[in-house]
Amino acid sequence: MDYELELQAVQTWLKTSSGLNSWRRAGALPTLARPVVIWESPYRGRKKHLNRYAYTQNVKFYGKLFINSVDEALRLQNHLIEDLENRCGILNVYNVDGDLVGYIKAAEISFKDTEGLDIPFTFAYEASYSRTKPAPIPPPRYVATKVHSNYSNNN
Repeated sequence: MDYELELQAVQTWLKTSSGLNSWRRAGALPTLARPVVIWESPYRGRKKHLNRYAYTQNVKFYGKLFINSVDEALRLQNHLIEDLENRCGILNVYNVDGDLVGYIKAAEISFKDTEGLDIPFTFAYEASYSRTKPAPIPPPRYVATKVHSNYSNNN
């Protein structure tokens, strides 16, 4: 659905669960106070239609966790993994008006080999969206039967 709404849901989760600030990379890597997460370009997979009004899409966000110490890295990684498991891998996606528009399901966070105190990671999930079903067609108000005949009396 919307990359920015999904990223906002993930950023909100990061801030509420562990107090981490995060930024979407728009150019050269900025100088930010650590600990912080910088998001790179995401990967979006093929859509799977569940039915006529709902679909899921595989998404992977690539990020890098910049930290101050190894102890801080262990604490943050453990806290993020546990919080995501406590939420059963589900995050809500809201639009700008605060209405629920979708879900992040089967979310997994996996940290890769460190580059000093800069830790690349992947946040993979299924984005699940649905559109509203149209109102059912109302019953007819009036039904009439009109008989037409092609029979002629010229026998």
